[in-house]
Amino acid sequence: MSEWILPVLLGIGLSAATGLRIFVPFFIISVIQYFDILPIGETFHWLDNPYVMIALGIAVVIEILGYYIPIIDHTLDIIGAPLAFCAGVISMAAVMPEMPVYFDKILSLIVGGGTAVSINGLSGMMRLKTTATFFGMANSTYSTIENLMSFLFTVLAFLIPVLFGVGIILVVLLSYRIIRKQVYRIYGKLTEKSS
Repeated sequence: MSEWILPVLLGIGLSAATGLRIFVPFFIISVIQYFDILPIGETFHWLDNPYVMIALGIAVVIEILGYYIPIIDHTLDIIGAPLAFCAGVISMAAVMPEMPVYFDKILSLIVGGGTAVSINGLSGMMRLKTTATFFGMANSTYSTIENLMSFLFTVLAFLIPVLFGVGIILVVLLSYRIIRKQVYRIYGKLTEKSS
């Protein structure tokens, strides 16, 4: 059981990074693998290819530039939720050891995808608040912060997986409470207007 804890927490950290930017963590891992910067192991051997690295680099540039264009950034948040879920599942599944009765696959779906969607939802909600507060003028600054956080999340997931994974679990639990509170507040306003 103890050999499962480190991969699960590493997967949670990587899933959180994909919740912010879908392609940035995979691109960073591909660069690390290709140039042999850190010993990551064989779990990400499928990213150790120059063509994959180039394709992910192009996807990163398109994704990052898209978040700097008004209206497109909100559209990417909406479209990005299911993609973040898939990326979270993939990043979690890549680091999971074999577990009995497909538990590794189930854990990747629930924890990896759930973490990515929670972080994605929290960042999307914060983007809406930034747009409403600053009339969209601070969205580029917020996008830059998200880009840096995705990079930092990926690096920290590998350097201090236990501490970072536990921190992300706490953030996900907090984001669940925040999102639920916002939904109830909006739903309450809608029901008041309809009556």
